[in-house]
Amino acid sequence: MTAFACPGVGNYEDQCNCTRYYQCGGDGVPVVKDCNTGTVYDTSIDGCNWDWDVDPSECVTVGTSPRY
Repeated sequence: MTAFACPGVGNYEDQCNCTRYYQCGGDGVPVVKDCNTGTVYDTSIDGCNWDWDVDPSECVTVGTSPRY
């Protein structure tokens, strides 16, 4: 498994788990954040959102079923 590397300051989705994202600050060190129960990371709002309100195609790992 490859460690996540921050591409810049901001929030970035976890490619393997829709209920998790990385928060990257100026130091370049990613901090793993978990969404609350029933929510997934939503790139359109740059935060967690109800799973039923997120496009499921945004939450699919290549070659597998949806990640939530």
